[in-house]
Order: sequence, then structure tokens, then C-alpha cells
Amino acid sequence: MANVLIINEKPSVSMEFAKALGVKQTEKHDGYIEGYSDFFGCTIWITWAIGHLVTLSYPETYDEKYKNWNMADLPFLPEKYLYEVIPSVKKQFQVVKKLLNSVGASEIDKKEKSTLSEDKKFLVPSSSLRMRPDRIIVGEVRDGAAFDFLQAANTGHDGSLCTGHANSAEDMISRLEMMTLMGESIPLEAIRRQIASAVDIIIHLGRLKDKSRKVLEITELSGFEKGEIVMNPIYKFDGETLRHVGELKNCLKLERMGL
Repeated sequence: MANVLIINEKPSVSMEFAKALGVKQTEKHDGYIEGYSDFFGCTIWITWAIGHLVTLSYPETYDEKYKNWNMADLPFLPEKYLYEVIPSVKKQFQVVKKLLNSVGASEIDKKEKSTLSEDKKFLVPSSSLRMRPDRIIVGEVRDGAAFDFLQAANTGHDGSLCTGHANSAEDMISRLEMMTLMGESIPLEAIRRQIASAVDIIIHLGRLKDKSRKVLEITELSGFEKGEIVMNPIYKFDGETLRHVGELKNCLKLERMGL
């Protein structure tokens, strides 16, 4: 087994990953978790990026004359964009950098690094298929990774899960379509068929006026008809409670699992 390094958004997410992967923490470190994982069968390292570790450099970094804005200098489009470490997270940047260098890049990282930058592919879901997973969990899908996730979910990995941002379950379908098109230029009907086949249930959570978060809708994707994805609402929030408004139509996968 190659060295395994997982980089999350923040410490709390990393702790949840450690629990899910059955990590027996052997050493406590400042900025990362190290321990033996029952899931991977080896020692793994889990760290976090605290949202973002680097940012675009300010215009004056390119030339001192850009320190004071002038309409005559716009638009400002450098041939090569510069980046710099955010001062408030410089310590964590060094932790991540040290781990990347000491743990060592995997074979996938080395061979596909250029592909990642040139084609903007999201390789985690597709690369994970080589590990023969029972299911694939993606923390958040926000770009062309949607295509890879749909491909993975459509190749025998029932129970896979991902999250995304949208205003409703219906809007989430539109966002999946858009994000898939960001990764691959394929007909919209083909994308919709992939979504209808891969996604069984959408659970929509939202924030109410009292700042609490509640489940607002649970909807089943029950099929594909006349070029459109058929949605079957099962539960809907009526302002006070989550009301049962429909029945689950496709139960075959549950029956196969003995549920």
C-alpha cells in the first residue's frame, strides 16, 4: 500500500474522516493526525488546509505602480498569475508542505499531476476506483468532479454519497448538469440519463429564519422520461414539520441489500 495523505478543509472535518476510516491515533501532532487506519490497512496522515492556504498576489507584487488604482491600468491581466501564502495560516501551510514532501507523492500523483493542471480533471473519485471501494464519499462536488462521481456511482458502487450547494432538490439537478458540462463536453440528454441512473435520493437541508438548519425536502429520482429527470418528492417541510407527501417507488436496491 502506498503512503496515504488526506487533506481536508478544516480540523473538524479531519476528525470525522479519522473516525470514519477507523484511525487509531498513535501520535499527536500540531496540524495533522497520524495513525493506523483499518480501512487502508496502513498508517495514514490526515491534515487540513483551513479553507485556503494561498491566495492571488496583490497587483503591487507585479509592479509597484499598481499599488494605487488607476482606470488607465485596467484591465489588469498578467501573463502569469502569482500566488502567496496567506500570513494567518502560514504555519499550517508549512505543515501541509512538509507532509507532502515527507510522506511522498503516490504513483497517481506523479503521473497525473500535469493532467490535473492542464485538463482541470478532478482525479480523486476516478483514482479511488483502483482501490475497489464498496462506496465512494465525496465531501463536496463543485466542478467537473461531478462527471467522475457520476461515472463512479454508475459502476456498481451503490451507497455512494456526495454533497453540493443548491437552493432546492430540483436546483441541485441543474447544478449537477452544469458541473458535469464543466468537466466533459457531452450531450445534455446523456448527462441527465447518467444523473437519473446514479442518483437515488436528494436530501435538501436549509437554514430557517431562526438560524437553525433543518431537512427541507427528501426527493427520489425515479427515472428518465421525455428528456427530463422524473422527481418524486417523499418528504417536504411545511414550515413546522417534515410532512410525508409520497412513497418511494424504486425499492430494488434496498431489496437486494435485504432492507
